[in-house]
Amino acid sequence: MKYELKVAPAGRAGSVESEAARPEPLTVLCLIGWGRSGSTIIENILGQIDGFFTVGELHYLWSRSLPKGWLCGCGASIRDCGVWKDVLEQVHRSTGLGEESIAALQDACARLRHTPRLLLRSGRGSWRAREAAYAEVLGATYEALARRVGARVIVDSSKRPSHAALLELVPGISPRYVHLVRDPRAVAFSWRRPKKAFKGRGVLEPRSPWNSTANWLLWNLGAESVRWRAGRRLLRIRYEDFAADPRTVITNLVSFAGERPTALPVADSRMALLGPTHTVSGNPSRFERGRVMIREDDEWRLRQGTYDRAVATAVGLPLLRRYGYRVR
Repeated sequence: MKYELKVAPAGRAGSVESEAARPEPLTVLCLIGWGRSGSTIIENILGQIDGFFTVGELHYLWSRSLPKGWLCGCGASIRDCGVWKDVLEQVHRSTGLGEESIAALQDACARLRHTPRLLLRSGRGSWRAREAAYAEVLGATYEALARRVGARVIVDSSKRPSHAALLELVPGISPRYVHLVRDPRAVAFSWRRPKKAFKGRGVLEPRSPWNSTANWLLWNLGAESVRWRAGRRLLRIRYEDFAADPRTVITNLVSFAGERPTALPVADSRMALLGPTHTVSGNPSRFERGRVMIREDDEWRLRQGTYDRAVATAVGLPLLRRYGYRVR
């Protein structure tokens, strides 16, 4: 199988669009769901496809990635990455806001607890002003990225329901949502293990089964509320189904984004070939290159402790059967 990687290299533009008005809204494919549910490998694969560009967890760009000096998926610091340096300068010019001001806006209107208000559009006065200002920032960021790399679809794996809800207010984009679900017991087992960050820059701290599954329940309920607003513009997929047949799931995602699924960087043997991306935040596996095996990672079925499994099952019970998982 032959295919060509289309990711724009750091420091060099891709096929930049003209400055003429975009003929139709830019498609933003937003991934929603709790961590350790497979978003990183899925977005990395999508980022290799012609017309797609993945940004990672954009929600954390101004609040964490830039202040903490995190690395771009290409390996350079975000401030030194040729793509993001241009994009950040353009966002500052078009909005007149600095990084700290954007982070403050985000904190004021895009926290998880703000999801119902964003979906119901029930804010008033100063809240609506902050909401509109932050939506303008997101719109400027997506547009600058699309022009910089020539993308037709921006993949945003922020995963937060509040971020997804706010996309409904962003001018100039057509948001579509992918609700990622994984068995909460597998997620709890994964969160038990700390992960080292890229090049030894800290670790992702482990979480207890209670903490992991409570967040799994909360974030998935948030995704369900986004479905109420988005309707058919939201597609739910299970990580287990993706791991069993990645080509079919990726093909469906490409079609869902309004594109034609042509050459895909996934072999029949469930092997993905990954090139560099320009993700700003996410699981350390966003830095993986070359051939990467796609697997379910079902070690939890044999090694998870009885107590951990009981807690994850009990806390996740309200949504287990809805997502097709057996209680036992």
